[in-house]
Amino acid sequence: MKKRILMSLMVIGLVSALVGGATFAIFTDSAVNQNNSFTAGTVNIALDREGNLPLFGAPGTALVDATNLSPGWTGQATID
Repeated sequence: MKKRILMSLMVIGLVSALVGGATFAIFTDSAVNQNNSFTAGTVNIALDREGNLPLFGAPGTALVDATNLSPGWTGQATID
């Protein structure tokens, strides 16, 4: 009986060590992607109180069409 309890504790300890090691490996992993690019710009937002159109174009229209997106997709929108 004591041998079964000791064996069960050893198995539980081994499984705990494996799970702990895997968790540590996941949280300390890192990766490098050479193809990332970031661009900074300047945004100048002003309200035109004399115009009749809303600030971001006609009501119900989207600035950028977000259909058929894929990796490497770029888009640009002009806000008047």
